[in-house]
Amino acid sequence: AGKTGMDAIVWLIERGISPDQITWVRPNDYWVFLRENIFNHPAFFETTMKTFQSDLEALSRVETPEEYCLALEESGMWHRIDPEIWPTKFHAAVCSTDEMAKMRQVGNVVRDGHVQRIEPGRRILENGEVALDEGCLFVDCTARAGAVLGKDAPPVFDGDTLHLFMLRPFQPLFSAALIAFLEAKVPDEATRKACTRLVNFHDTPLEYIGQQLNSMANQYAWSQVPEVNNWINSCRLYASNHLMVGLKPTDTDKFALLQRFGPLTKAAVANIPKILQNAATK
Repeated sequence: AGKTGMDAIVWLIERGISPDQITWVRPNDYWVFLRENIFNHPAFFETTMKTFQSDLEALSRVETPEEYCLALEESGMWHRIDPEIWPTKFHAAVCSTDEMAKMRQVGNVVRDGHVQRIEPGRRILENGEVALDEGCLFVDCTARAGAVLGKDAPPVFDGDTLHLFMLRPFQPLFSAALIAFLEAKVPDEATRKACTRLVNFHDTPLEYIGQQLNSMANQYAWSQVPEVNNWINSCRLYASNHLMVGLKPTDTDKFALLQRFGPLTKAAVANIPKILQNAATK
């Protein structure tokens, strides 16, 4: 039921397969980014920046992960396939409104856990069994997209070994490039360590909230090292840079939006531990 499954559903429907012919085994439901509101293109500067600010605003004021999810849904940053089902997972999938509408056409959704095995005439799941017609086509979308590292994960700079971990959510390529830059241009070990806190992959919104603390700490560390900051500002793999193309000193409204990120980030850093604590004591 992850992004590959979502893409498979959309692909089938767009090629003329009736949604009534599709059975979707969906052991989990996911929160999904709304594509139209997070385009990294100058033409969508205001929409995207306001959407990202809504994320920080939520992180700075909500008390629980549930409130955070609802706030992002209300702001248009996240949406979900079934409005009647509360998603418990978040893997940063991105879908447009049109793609979401196509997925919602599939009414035959099976929520009896993961498939254990498929045999002639039946499908065995964790919590049930379903009879099958002869000649069914199965599309396997069960491969895991990312690894959640344990607390024993080594540092990025580990003696003579580099571990290519994520340093910013959902940007593994940028993270790898930054690690390479630090290895080549910044010999100071303390600076390297400060700039490379692990931003772990995650399964749930709560885990994602927690990982944002390390991401924000990395961001601050990068801004304090001139050579790193200058490199990031010219790196095409850094997603936000694409929004800034063509920005002029006369774009006062856009600069006013950008100036809000600093205070909002500071407030979010102060509030995230409270969200995590509230979730831990439930």
